[in-house]
Amino acid sequence: MAFQAKPNICGLFKNTRNDKSDLTGQIEIACPHCGASASWWVNGWRKVSQNGLAYIGLALKPKWENATATRPANNNEDRS
Repeated sequence: MAFQAKPNICGLFKNTRNDKSDLTGQIEIACPHCGASASWWVNGWRKVSQNGLAYIGLALKPKWENATATRPANNNEDRS
């Protein structure tokens, strides 16, 4: 069964490229209040804590260009 992307759900897959992360994926995050959404790249690293517990560290990077200067348009600016 193929992975189907749904809002606010992310699938992480083994990184087949020679990037630094162990896992990679993408997510579409939707705001529950205004309905605006944005797409993000997700990278994951398998790690072990000082107590010996395995965990996955995650980093999100916006998909839209020039993310430091702009962000996706919010269609509902009225927050009253």
